[in-house]
Amino acid sequence: MSTTFDGRSSDNALRISEKQQDGDYHRGQSGLGVGPDIASNEKSGAEPPTGPSLLELIESQVLPRLLLASEAERRDDPNKRDDGVVQLPLDPVGLAHLSLARPVNELVDHLERMIATGLTLDQVYQDLLTPAARVLGVMWENDECTFTDVTLGLIRLHQVLRQLAQNHRHDAQIQLNGRSAYFAPMPGEQHSFGLVMLEEYFILSGWRVHAGINPTADEIVDEVSNEHFDVIGFSSSQEHDLDSMTSLIRRTRKAVGKPNAVILVGGRVFNDRSEFASLVGADATARNGREAVSIADHLVSRAAATI
Repeated sequence: MSTTFDGRSSDNALRISEKQQDGDYHRGQSGLGVGPDIASNEKSGAEPPTGPSLLELIESQVLPRLLLASEAERRDDPNKRDDGVVQLPLDPVGLAHLSLARPVNELVDHLERMIATGLTLDQVYQDLLTPAARVLGVMWENDECTFTDVTLGLIRLHQVLRQLAQNHRHDAQIQLNGRSAYFAPMPGEQHSFGLVMLEEYFILSGWRVHAGINPTADEIVDEVSNEHFDVIGFSSSQEHDLDSMTSLIRRTRKAVGKPNAVILVGGRVFNDRSEFASLVGADATARNGREAVSIADHLVSRAAATI
């Protein structure tokens, strides 16, 4: 399963798929090094909830309680102005904590006020949302909050990211550059905040983005063999996925039929050991979305010059 987005789409890649809403987030940094995966559920032997989807549990049990508690807190909130607007802290740690309890519209309104006073959308993405998502992962690893808390926070950050992108889609005056990219998590990993953030950077840079949503290896190979992509990217947070990724990249190059096809990889394992990118047969890795776009543009131009 996959979805294609570009700068002409009002809702582009900034969405939570039905599969994502089941709560299957992973711990760690993901995408191409731009956010947490909250990946392996091996923390202290604990496993994420099973049975009804986590989103259903959140909607039916967690959210109503949080909303009631939040209303009670706001009545005595020292950060609330006379006009009812909560003054949120400007740092990622504060944003991470507030994502656990504050409604999305408050977070969006505050970030929009920051943008109106001079902060760029890129700074919001890179310096606030991305590290805030990472903070949530660290909070879970340190037993400062539950799996459900972190998932709720990430869902809210996803919604904030999506809303900001919609609000500023026309302001960006995106010029499509004719290039296309396919991004997918490794089979078995769920679509992450970092990967969605990565897609947004490519969309803002004029790329058409095709997003694989929890695909199998066979589905990935089918996708890239049936449609042309200038760049193909895979994300993984686990070192034990390296053999599988090596095999998938080998199959991908064979399916594409072009020896100079550009393949990028990312995730916590590559942030820690960038040399693993060449080990699995990829062309490059990147630390964040901005860098990934720059690397992709360079490699695609170089590949075109060799034809």
